[in-house]
Amino acid sequence: MQVKKRTLYIICPIIVVVLICSYITYSDYERKKAEERDKLELKISFERDCEREYQSLIREYQSIVDVIKDRDYSDRFRFKYVTKLNDILGIHQYEISSGYYSTIQNCIRDLSINEDEDKEILRQKAYQNTYAKWIE
Repeated sequence: MQVKKRTLYIICPIIVVVLICSYITYSDYERKKAEERDKLELKISFERDCEREYQSLIREYQSIVDVIKDRDYSDRFRFKYVTKLNDILGIHQYEISSGYYSTIQNCIRDLSINEDEDKEILRQKAYQNTYAKWIE
């Protein structure tokens, strides 16, 4: 079987165009796939950093709560930790009155009620802190 010259002039450019289009399509697909993979890795890294920050805040929160509940410390010292607790939460979650003893007792009473809410506040704060670090 012989191939005519005219047929080659038609077939060869068609093959070249198909190969070029295939290459462009494949490289575009690979680029998009790489971008998605990078976004996923970035998201996983951000979530990991948020979780690490959250665990750090929880440890600090728990140590403050332990000091507040520990009767071996003076009322004045424990009162300072109630203010620290409000500072770590970023809001005045626990009422601070003029008396040390009443402030501490109200805080201890409210801790059992607000524990889940406190942890949610700390989770949001962890996301905010991590986001601020990532922006820098």
